Amino acid sequence: MNKAFTLIELAIAIIIIGLLAATISVGGKMIENAKIQRLGSELQEVETAFITFRSIYNSLPGDMQDAFAYFEAQDCGFAAEDSNGGTQAERCNGDGDGNIVGSGTGALELCREEHKFWNHLYHAELVTSIIPSCSATLTSKKYNLATISPFYYDATTNLDLGRVNVLRVGRQRSDLITANEYATYQNEGKLLNPQKAKSIDIKYDDGVAYSGRIQAFNGYDASSNQDGNCSSDTVNAANDTDYQLAEELAECFLLYRLEDI
Repeated sequence: MNKAFTLIELAIAIIIIGLLAATISVGGKMIENAKIQRLGSELQEVETAFITFRSIYNSLPGDMQDAFAYFEAQDCGFAAEDSNGGTQAERCNGDGDGNIVGSGTGALELCREEHKFWNHLYHAELVTSIIPSCSATLTSKKYNLATISPFYYDATTNLDLGRVNVLRVGRQRSDLITANEYATYQNEGKLLNPQKAKSIDIKYDDGVAYSGRIQAFNGYDASSNQDGNCSSDTVNAANDTDYQLAEELAECFLLYRLEDI
């Protein structure tokens, strides 16, 4: 005959279950934190590729005016796209104005500088983890759903960024890509909750959402709505309260400054 559990045995079982649950919870948080920190290191790797390209070619990837002269043999500008707008050279070359933004060709803006950025780095053999195309962007291998795209940010009156090229780190905005499949540079979708965004900021910058090399912004959802639940430009005397740390949902995307100003 099977004996029923005694109260002591039942209590021990409950304690064991509790310990297992706590271990799983802590383990999950450690894994998530490791992913977040690796995402930060991934941004540094792209920055290194950017600096190396600029040193070799004396131009910015994506913005380089004579990229076709260097990378024609590697199908820079994609001959297969000829029927969709512009010439192969136009789809390969940037405009040389120092700003990694725009200047795509045709009605769909094929191969904007945000796309050429990755294509130039790929052809220069500085970034190999992408598929070069007129909609190229970098999908993080470190953090699920995170995409990385260059962006020229003009914030001369606030946020101490000035006019500067940055990496934008967020989710793809399906609301915009549905209308234009080449809009992969529009990746300011919600990705991280404020606590996770702040942890990257602390690790690689100053821990303040609206200052320094890394800044956190309120992301967009799939209906083009932007809430104010990630960060605010109002801080206290200690300069540490601009992340909305009580918010647990993913509300943030990040900007990572590529250049000193």
